[in-house]
Formats: sequence, structure tokens, C-alpha cells
Amino acid sequence: MIERLTLNQGEKLILKCSIDSNPICHQIRWFHNDRELLTQSCSLINRTQTITEYIIPNVYRIHSGKYTCQVKNWLNTGFDNRYEATTQVSTNVRIQCKNFFLFRLFSLNKY
Repeated sequence: MIERLTLNQGEKLILKCSIDSNPICHQIRWFHNDRELLTQSCSLINRTQTITEYIIPNVYRIHSGKYTCQVKNWLNTGFDNRYEATTQVSTNVRIQCKNFFLFRLFSLNKY
């Protein structure tokens, strides 16, 4: 299931990815609409858990779309067999214009 998030223009977007893996992950990649934004190495909080964040301080409509956190780790299945496992989770982000009010000033002329 893809989570949905709606923000107003100018707000801060903080995407967090919590990773609990054994063996530990070796690579984290962030994507926006399937285009890679960032590649990071994993750093542990405790024995198996890692938390990573992707932050946009001021969002605009161009930041709308699907954000994906992709995690990779190595699976050891024997002496010579080593396979890379990939897991990912996505969030749809919608950016809307801030509500605003338009005031119109009228001048009253007395005749």
C-alpha cells in the first residue's frame, strides 16, 4: 500500500525510512517519480535498525509525486553464494497552493 501525504506550498517535507534488517543494509537510495535523488550508505542506530531521512525545506508543486526509499543488503546463503536483496517503500506526495484571500478595495465617492 502506498501512503499519501498532502502539504501546502512552502511547508517542510520530511520523509523517513526505518530499516530493520539482518544482515544490515549496505545501500539506501531515494527516488522521486522513479528518478534517483540520493544514494547513501547505511549507519546503524542499534544492532539491526537504521533510520534515514530525505528533507525538502520548502516544497513547491514540482515536488509532487511518488517518493521511494529503496534499501539493499546482502543475503548469504552459503560459502560462495551471496545475493543482493532489494526492498522498497513509496509515498505519494501532493503539494497544493496555500489558501489565500483576495481583498478588493472599493472607494466610495459622494456626489
